[in-house]
Amino acid sequence: MSNESEPTPDRRPPRRWFTRKDADLSVETVASRTEAYVYGNILVLAALATLTPDDVPHGHAAVVVIGTGVSTYLAHVLAHWIGHQVRGSAQNGPGKNHAAHLKSGVRNAMPIASSAVGPALLMLASFWGWPPAEWAIPVAIAIIIGRFLLFGPVLTSLSGSRNSFVALLTGIGLAVAGILVAAIKLVLTH
Repeated sequence: MSNESEPTPDRRPPRRWFTRKDADLSVETVASRTEAYVYGNILVLAALATLTPDDVPHGHAAVVVIGTGVSTYLAHVLAHWIGHQVRGSAQNGPGKNHAAHLKSGVRNAMPIASSAVGPALLMLASFWGWPPAEWAIPVAIAIIIGRFLLFGPVLTSLSGSRNSFVALLTGIGLAVAGILVAAIKLVLTH
């Protein structure tokens, strides 16, 4: 008979929300994923802000959101790879370990793509009839604002830290800053 205080192979500590099993990410990796998360959310929010309910039934809204997510993701991966080449050249020769670095860049840019997933699915669902176009765009915007608000907990998860009130305040601050940056982009480019 086993004593309850003895660890057993099948007993694991309870999984907490927003905590990683492997909190061994490097600071560079956490920073890269954080940049991608913020950048992707701002650009998707700015794209959503240009849409009207008339864009949804024709599929234009879905194309804009998907196009923003995909093109931003690809641009980020390309820029990451070019940066690797420049750093390699500055260190006496072209960057080494290209495949591993490209794989890292592709993985670290995923938060950009994930920024577009929820809003894109919502735009597609609305294109197919539900929810109504008048609801789809505000709900998609709320999804992005929610992602901003979750920034603090996401960052603490990536860094292996415990969530705190400061993490929540960080998310609120980022939501305000992200909305302002998206508004500036909208005013200057449309």
